[in-house]
Amino acid sequence: MADDTTTPLDPRADDWLDAQRLERLHRDFGTSADFLALSGTLQSALEYWLRKEAADDVLADERHWPAQERQQQLDALEVSWRERHDPVERGLTDAQLRHKLAVAPGSHRWACAQWGHRLEQLFLARKADLDQASCRLLRVTRKPLAMELYHRVRAKEASFEQVAAQYGEGPERFQGGLLKLQPISRLPLGLAPVLTRLSAGELTMPQRLGEGFCLVQLVELRSATFDERTKSQLMDEELQRWLKQMLPVVQGHLISPDSSPAENR
Repeated sequence: MADDTTTPLDPRADDWLDAQRLERLHRDFGTSADFLALSGTLQSALEYWLRKEAADDVLADERHWPAQERQQQLDALEVSWRERHDPVERGLTDAQLRHKLAVAPGSHRWACAQWGHRLEQLFLARKADLDQASCRLLRVTRKPLAMELYHRVRAKEASFEQVAAQYGEGPERFQGGLLKLQPISRLPLGLAPVLTRLSAGELTMPQRLGEGFCLVQLVELRSATFDERTKSQLMDEELQRWLKQMLPVVQGHLISPDSSPAENR
């Protein structure tokens, strides 16, 4: 994934945070920013505010979310939400609830409007992080033990699950060495190049992994495809990257003693 600290902000904070939006920021938070900071919820509130503002941009432009499609989607979300929650207990009016339900799909559509034109470029750049794998892993300190266990599994004297549970030294031993299907980038460092060379069910000879040695058996390797699910994931990740960079900017505008629009007029 792109480095959040070096990737240029797009759209730029100065362009997106115009005078009207900054005025809404101060109006929406009022005098509550200090209390939210004390309670440890300021950042989550600011992230939600950013998502709401992005969704409001989409709600104001029917090209990105046609009215009929929007109504159908929000109707379905409202039915599901009311089955689990009471808006009165949450202090929400019907109009506020409707607005709340529009934030998640609206901000996603905003992301698509911003970065959808370079989806394929994002996919190619992040494909290594999107590929998924499941494997069995057995980690031990001593190489001779790793070799002995390798031969026992190959000779079917014991299953991988049995030797992993009995001899494994990593936390995965409690699941018989199983690492469930997940992005390859989240697997222990060094496994990715090993797994991409294996066929399902294939077992490696002892491999160096960190300070010790390991046996690896591939369960499944699922190469990412440029389908709708992947496109949606890419847009959500790009939105999250942008939000992460925007948070300190809006927080600075909110808590700076010279930042109030009313004081600067």
